[in-house]
Amino acid sequence: CTLAQLSLAWLMSQPQTNAIAGFRNSAQAIDNAQAVEVKLSAADELQDIDQIGRLVTDHLDDNPVMWDL
Repeated sequence: CTLAQLSLAWLMSQPQTNAIAGFRNSAQAIDNAQAVEVKLSAADELQDIDQIGRLVTDHLDDNPVMWDL
């Protein structure tokens, strides 16, 4: 699958989450739609993707505002 399809498949697998995907042309729209065919196993792929994401998110604080006004 493409990286875009993997990203959308991961997002759609998250509880209480909706995916809104943009596209610039019909080829991208078709590519995005094919993300529903990507099946990620909870025991393997989803855990691996979550672990990779935590390399970034674990260093963020709990402040919902990421900049000072």
